[in-house]
Amino acid sequence: MKKDHISLLSLSLMLSLLIASCGSGGGQPVSDDTTDTAEIKSEAETTADPDALPEKDFGGETIKMLTAAEQWSNYFTVDEMDGNVLNDAVYARDALISEEYNILIEHELVHGMMAGMEEVHKRLYNSVMSGDRVYDLFNASSAYVGPLVLEGMFADQLSLPYLRPYEDWYFSLVNRNLTLEGKLYISAGSYDVHTLSQNWCVLFNKQLVGDFQLESPYDLVNGGKWTFETMQAMGGRVTSDLDGNGTMDGKDRYGMIGTQTEPFYAYTYGMGRNIITDDGSGKLVMTDLNDKDEAIMSLIRGLYESGTYYGTPNYEPHLQAVPMFAGGQGLFFTYQLSILETPDTREAGDFGILPLPKYDESQENYYTSAFADISAVPYVCPDAEKSALILEALNRASYTGVLPTYYDTVIQNKLTRDEESRAMLELFVPGTTMEAALLFYQTLGSDLVMCGPFLKTSYATWWAENESSLKERFDSIVVSLQQLP
Repeated sequence: MKKDHISLLSLSLMLSLLIASCGSGGGQPVSDDTTDTAEIKSEAETTADPDALPEKDFGGETIKMLTAAEQWSNYFTVDEMDGNVLNDAVYARDALISEEYNILIEHELVHGMMAGMEEVHKRLYNSVMSGDRVYDLFNASSAYVGPLVLEGMFADQLSLPYLRPYEDWYFSLVNRNLTLEGKLYISAGSYDVHTLSQNWCVLFNKQLVGDFQLESPYDLVNGGKWTFETMQAMGGRVTSDLDGNGTMDGKDRYGMIGTQTEPFYAYTYGMGRNIITDDGSGKLVMTDLNDKDEAIMSLIRGLYESGTYYGTPNYEPHLQAVPMFAGGQGLFFTYQLSILETPDTREAGDFGILPLPKYDESQENYYTSAFADISAVPYVCPDAEKSALILEALNRASYTGVLPTYYDTVIQNKLTRDEESRAMLELFVPGTTMEAALLFYQTLGSDLVMCGPFLKTSYATWWAENESSLKERFDSIVVSLQQLP
């Protein structure tokens, strides 16, 4: 980040103007409040900072972050203002915190996917285990950091001053689920705004809804009737062998489109599944075989076998899934919100946005799951208290500046097509969450989390064959966590 000589007053004004330019909207990632925009912003002004952070002058010191987010680094750092509202909000936030604490923020960028994790491990290990104390903070996708947590690379954030990981400027549902044996080693907050783009959603083709005289999906959601079985039934009505060759393939029309079988695990979390939970006393427990999970797996297997769902043979959505949806070959398309940021999706005709469907009408809330972006304080770092203070300051500044800009302008105003879709975002963004099984899927095994085997065999049968090894792996996770400082 370029360190400009800008006054605190000017920087604060810059953030205020950026927020004002976003228009109205929510921007509250973990609140169920449905009050109007004025009330929300008034509450943010009075509650986002209940305990003022201390004034500190770090004398121009560099805060060095290892940031495994090379492919989406613009959510964390930019070089200069360029007129793009998100870019400028990120720049203004960093400039504000740099000026306020007299620091220079420096990001050491690394590949953010699995391909970069060996390098991430090497750099973190050398910094922490050798005592080199290179990094003040660490940022990454939670999809790849489970092993790092178990190796003791990070400090318990609940033991550090200043951090408030269950407040509104954090993704508190994520942080509560990732509180492990009473400790929180990684947290997701407004500073990790890229988390929002990882939320799963369902796009629907408005033309097909009208052509087949289907009930409005918006009305179903608002009435609490948007369930998995309803989605499948609607999809069944539009599924058709368009070319009449007797074979359903990529040239035909389907109720649901997705990349391979990726959406199925997301559907289970939308229906309320949780593999690892807290027993109420702070201890982690693994959910045993139960009727609800069996029913959920039966539902997704039924969809898979029905012929109503088409999974593209590749994971890249723009190769086939997006063109099929844009061409009217799918009523529903399930993917992450990031898909809305791409030009080919934005040109895909008239579509709406929905949350993941519920298990049944008695389920109180709509849930969505995401591999959240996270931040952590390395267990060995130059000054853990300083790291905690800067991380908290960045989260608070992001909550009032970057997050509303992204949520209101980038997602709502630019990418949605109607007011109803904006209202849908208000329903499922507050439910952003992830559970510990997603964090430790590499140890537990991907089958349990990603649900691949349950599409072809009963969950009960699979569980009976794998229960012993699953519990051994889960127990090994708990033992490792209990041995951490």
